[in-house]
Amino acid sequence: FAELWVGTHPNCPSKIADGNAQLLEDFLKQPENKKTYFSEAHQATIFRDTVPYLLKILSIRTALSIQAHPCKKLAEELHAARPDKYKDPNHKPELICALTSFEALCCFRPLGAIIAYLKRIPELAELVGADAVLGQYMMAPESALP
Repeated sequence: FAELWVGTHPNCPSKIADGNAQLLEDFLKQPENKKTYFSEAHQATIFRDTVPYLLKILSIRTALSIQAHPCKKLAEELHAARPDKYKDPNHKPELICALTSFEALCCFRPLGAIIAYLKRIPELAELVGADAVLGQYMMAPESALP
């Protein structure tokens, strides 16, 4: 497997490894478990009966595809409009913590090549948008590019 998910996500809910295969969500609903595993502040507010994040442990041998996740507001709107496609109303912030050495964001074009495409193809520049970080490099001479 390439990914191990730990959480209450409906596509792959975690089970407690206690021989009973109890769902993590059901485990979290039990008051004695909330008291044991969560601070008082978190018991009634943040966690409720779900884990508000999905812990993914990745085993990567080849490049993974890039995923784009909406912000919280857009995620709520998309879920309300298309719950069949957008399974939950949550945003998907991600954090990487490497257990071993890895190379990230590899195989992208050099910045100079990206800027050259943006200058040659107005439709691409319009799609990216002037307020994008790349916009600050659009007027710079190639010698000034990092």
